[in-house]
Amino acid sequence: MNIGEAVRKCYYKSFNATGCAERDEFWLFFVFKIAGVLACAFAGSLFANIIGAREFMAYFMLTLIGIFYLTTIPATICVTIRRLHDTGKSGFYILFGLIPYLGSLIIYILALQRSEPTSAYRVKEEDDEDF
Repeated sequence: MNIGEAVRKCYYKSFNATGCAERDEFWLFFVFKIAGVLACAFAGSLFANIIGAREFMAYFMLTLIGIFYLTTIPATICVTIRRLHDTGKSGFYILFGLIPYLGSLIIYILALQRSEPTSAYRVKEEDDEDF
């Protein structure tokens, strides 16, 4: 799976938390989010320099990053839940993310675990190829 397929699949299943997400799908979407933030920061600073409003550069960058993050929230939540399902964990483990600082680390450690082929959350995904 390449990064384009992973992003397309995550956005296609943005409101579907059933089933499982393979490890590469989760981490490629994570890389996409990092690249998106960097691209928004670059575009915001470039735009601020072009119009000559360097004192507002931070506002441009934060606005673009905020818009980008708002568009990725549903896909991020659902791909994280599906990744937890793939490791055999309940989707409610995503609530560990509410613990300041430590919660994200717990989620990432859980996402690093191997897939569990006998997971109770696996569903037969016949039309998964058509996403």
